[in-house]
Amino acid sequence: MKVEVTKMLYKEMSIHDFKPWAEAVDTYERLERNNKLNDLEWSLSEIFGKDDIEETELNDLLWFEPDTVYEMVGLKTESDIEEEIEETESEIGYITEYIDTLEEDIQEYELGSEEWQDAMSNLAGYKLDLEDLYDRLEELRKEFEDL
Repeated sequence: MKVEVTKMLYKEMSIHDFKPWAEAVDTYERLERNNKLNDLEWSLSEIFGKDDIEETELNDLLWFEPDTVYEMVGLKTESDIEEEIEETESEIGYITEYIDTLEEDIQEYELGSEEWQDAMSNLAGYKLDLEDLYDRLEELRKEFEDL
């Protein structure tokens, strides 16, 4: 009986030199765009419980566990971003309704009265809040597109 012994050849390399394939490319590119490759590299021994990992293991992690990878390096997952979009849209709806109510109330107050001034001040503040929410929504949608 003949036993064949295969020797493995290992090459040490930085995660920056790693070339992912298949669906792992998207995860890798997002990490790269957000300057998170070093964070992942530092965490790999914790993930795998060993210092040396094979390229296939790393590629499989990036391909099949992107949410785990994103959470480890401090990036939002797809579901996190979707949830934030929904919450922001809901808040926009609430503030828009409140602004409409304030504008109706202002019509009923005597011009220049204390009630009118308070309502105008509140209206201005809520319109600024609404503008900020629309900016935030645009940022979240862009972040979602970049996934």
